[in-house]
Amino acid sequence: MSLLQRRFSRRGFLVAMAALAAGAGGWFLFGRKGTPRLPSLHLGDSHDLSGPEPYDVIIIGSGFAGTVLGRDLVQAGYRTLILESGMAPGGPIDGRVGGLEVYESEGDTEYPLASTRIRAVGGTSLMWTGRCDRLHPLDFERNAYTPAGAAWPIGYAEMDPYYTRAERTLNVRGGRLSAFSPPRKHGFPHQAEWWRVAGLNSMLGKIGVALDESPVSRGAEGDSTMRVQRDLLPAFTASPLGHLVPLITATRLLTDANGRVTGLETKNLDGQARVLRARAYVVACGGVESPRLLLLSRSERAPEGIGNQSGLVGRCFMEHPNVSFSGKVPGMWQLMPLEISRCHQYYESFKRDGLGSVLLVFKRTRQEPGWLDIGASIEMKSSGTNAVSLAPDRVDALGDPGTRLRFDFSEEDRKTLDRTRTLIRSLYQKLGARDVTEGALDWSHHHMGTCRMGDDPRTSVTDRDLRVHGLQNLYVLGSSVFVTAGASHPTPLIVALAHRLSDHLSSRLRTLTA
Repeated sequence: MSLLQRRFSRRGFLVAMAALAAGAGGWFLFGRKGTPRLPSLHLGDSHDLSGPEPYDVIIIGSGFAGTVLGRDLVQAGYRTLILESGMAPGGPIDGRVGGLEVYESEGDTEYPLASTRIRAVGGTSLMWTGRCDRLHPLDFERNAYTPAGAAWPIGYAEMDPYYTRAERTLNVRGGRLSAFSPPRKHGFPHQAEWWRVAGLNSMLGKIGVALDESPVSRGAEGDSTMRVQRDLLPAFTASPLGHLVPLITATRLLTDANGRVTGLETKNLDGQARVLRARAYVVACGGVESPRLLLLSRSERAPEGIGNQSGLVGRCFMEHPNVSFSGKVPGMWQLMPLEISRCHQYYESFKRDGLGSVLLVFKRTRQEPGWLDIGASIEMKSSGTNAVSLAPDRVDALGDPGTRLRFDFSEEDRKTLDRTRTLIRSLYQKLGARDVTEGALDWSHHHMGTCRMGDDPRTSVTDRDLRVHGLQNLYVLGSSVFVTAGASHPTPLIVALAHRLSDHLSSRLRTLTA
């Protein structure tokens, strides 16, 4: 079985189990020694929305982005509502949630859009593997993959303290890093055991490959990947200022002629509509649903959707495709039963040659002695033709248009994939491997770029503070605001941006009126 097959099976298993558990009313989130336990969440329902308005902030989406922001805001003393369209652990069972999942995709990538999302409290953190590599400084600088006329409005140096803060929030465990890794001013919150990857480091070092002990997020008990429902949301819902209401879908953002969002139209699964009001609104429901909500919010003043003066809402969708190989390597019996290391050595050299960056992963599994898996995640180029749009001929359970994704590989993407395959095969050759085989292309389920940030309203959707251009009190948060994708994992930057936005809102809310 190849790395791809194992990876696909594991991710497919996680998606299936999350969906199954949601249908059963909750997820078993395992603690020490495998003891199942459900998170202690204080959940609201539609009746709880009859309290005093306006809220200080309404956040749409309960994944890492929305939850981390919500936690920061209630700690700062702001009354905050998080809305979640899906079900919650231990909550009521309602099969109608599936009727909200109306997706179709087209293009040469054959992208499985419907199976790359989870509509539930905690979002896709349910299938997160916990990897916490940072983007590189070069990713934030102008490079071969920077979109024409656009650039990141923020730099690595500005984000470094927020990355450090995010790593504390994510309870990251990391070890020794090579000189090719992104620079950092502070160590990891927790140190990884060096001996876990000593065998791989020794073996690959002999052929000149520098490995990194990949940083990983751990749950509160330290023996499992962090999950939003178990490890982050309880602190939000325990606050008298924090309210989490599942099974409520945001359907429209309402605006006035003064560039303000005046209300959020929501519906429950019975189709009953209610308008909720706040001083500020944050759309944090992922790289697919966030642009969809903006596009659904059409009006006479915004016929193409809210915040879409540039025509970029939904455009420039990016993902991380993965290639994977397996091969039998002499001496593998000397390694630990399970070892995983990543390699940043070729990350910037690919980009300096006009290609996308690449992050290699080396994996040794206990099930197959003697075999070494080598895979890679690659950066895709930002392309305006890769776009999330509405599918008016297909409607969801609430009567709204579903989602269509157009997604193709660019010429540069194909060149990056080919060069990555050549690199991996050359490494196997140096190791003296035999029976080297390649698995099918896989995806990381990272949805990025559909509401990108920037200083120029003509080439971006939000500004450097994540506020939608032309609107005073609407923000977008998550990987949808990424200008480029890099090849590293998006979650640490998502959380870093959530902390950064909380600082901005904490200051702005002092003067922002309803």
